[in-house]
Amino acid sequence: MYSNKVTLIGFLGNDAEVRTNNDRSLTTLSLATKSSYKKDGNLACGFTNPSVR
Repeated sequence: MYSNKVTLIGFLGNDAEVRTNNDRSLTTLSLATKSSYKKDGNLACGFTNPSVR
């Protein structure tokens, strides 16, 4: 079996949601990063929704 390691750095947006189906589990969370961009002339923060199995 292969194993991957990922380090996510940021601020947790909401509580992580864990779902289980048979013998598998899936975790969904919202992560705010320090990356920013301009949207309509205003500074906006980047959000991402990674899914972890």
